[in-house]
Amino acid sequence: MKVAGVEKAFRAINEMVKAGVVRRYALGGAMGALFYSEPVVTYDLDVFVALGDDPARSPLTPLAPIYEFARSRGFAIEREHVVIEGIPVQFLPAPSPLVEEAIEKALLKRVGNTLVRVMTPEHLAAVMVEVGRPKDKLRLESFFSGGALDREVLEEILRRHGLHGRWSRIRKEIGVDGP
Repeated sequence: MKVAGVEKAFRAINEMVKAGVVRRYALGGAMGALFYSEPVVTYDLDVFVALGDDPARSPLTPLAPIYEFARSRGFAIEREHVVIEGIPVQFLPAPSPLVEEAIEKALLKRVGNTLVRVMTPEHLAAVMVEVGRPKDKLRLESFFSGGALDREVLEEILRRHGLHGRWSRIRKEIGVDGP
């Protein structure tokens, strides 16, 4: 992915916030992890969104305002992606209280000259534990080997979201010591 295209994509996402299309967002997935660990192959941006409390918003099509905004700006829609400056962006409503918290606690990072909201490394790791796919386990190993995490903060997030048991199993699988 070209940095200029990614930066332009984030400018457009920030415009969505200013326009009230989404209340708040946070970059997650592989691109979010890129801020804290070694790069992995990915072809899109996973942008988790808090949509707000608009009573007119349909529960059947919660992302409709995002797609309408995208079309009004001339962005292509390809299956579940909005393509901004050649960058496929997948907008995902927060699927759990953990992801809602991750959106709220996101850190501001820079991509070029643009500020981007990115999940904290501890929230990214907790989401990986929650999802538990093989690729998430590999990313968790990378987070731990690179020292990207505050383990006490991660443990508290996992405890708060009822993921401690799942974490105990995954921790053994990936060879991470600790409580």
